[in-house]
Amino acid sequence: MEVSDLLRPFTPKDFKANIFNQKAVLLRKNEGFPLNLLTVDEIQTALNNGANLTQSVRGISKNGSKMHPQMFYQANFQSSFVLKKKLINEFMEEGNTLIVHNCSQLNTNVTTLFAQLEEFFYGMHGDLHLWISSGRGARSLDPHRDRPQHKFYMQMVGETNWTVYQNPVDVSNIVEDSIVTCSDEFMKKNFQIAFTATLCPGDSLYMPPGTFHRVIVDEKPRISLSFLLVPSECPPIDRTHIDLRHLLSIK
Repeated sequence: MEVSDLLRPFTPKDFKANIFNQKAVLLRKNEGFPLNLLTVDEIQTALNNGANLTQSVRGISKNGSKMHPQMFYQANFQSSFVLKKKLINEFMEEGNTLIVHNCSQLNTNVTTLFAQLEEFFYGMHGDLHLWISSGRGARSLDPHRDRPQHKFYMQMVGETNWTVYQNPVDVSNIVEDSIVTCSDEFMKKNFQIAFTATLCPGDSLYMPPGTFHRVIVDEKPRISLSFLLVPSECPPIDRTHIDLRHLLSIK
């Protein structure tokens, strides 16, 4: 999967000129996904490999609230970032949602895609977040906006129902700058809907920073991918592949 696949039906040139940082859009179904990008087994391995110091996770409860960032970690003699995997299992079995951060290196396909994204959208650094739920009454967040990140969302497993709002020109007069989350009633009264969509596996959408949106999770299991691009002057993530076979001269 390449940048041009993610941006269809727009060409990369048209997307950058007419869509990027301007408006939210629904993108075409990628028929080859997810087999050519990421698999459930690769995600499972990342959560269970015992060397997951970079696999940051966070929970969303069934009432839609974010859990404490340290809920799923315990300290041992070398690191404070050891996952409480039994607790994660119980949390998800109860119908809650798990967010897994720092996933842009899960395999070489994902790493290559992010290298292309960061080259094409120069000055942006990327990350991949996974939203995972068992479907047992799981919820996502209430209507909210994300800043300063640009976001591409792609459905991997199951379905999610989206409401994407059109920000008024005078949005700062309607919602204080410090406010991130609003109620459904407030959105209905003050915002128009840009579009609604049900994302099935392979479907995706793009949202510029500050776009208010609402996601309703289907009653079935789901995995959603969130590709983030954030303006940054820091060096990008070093996604160099460590080739042990080459280093150890093993064929």
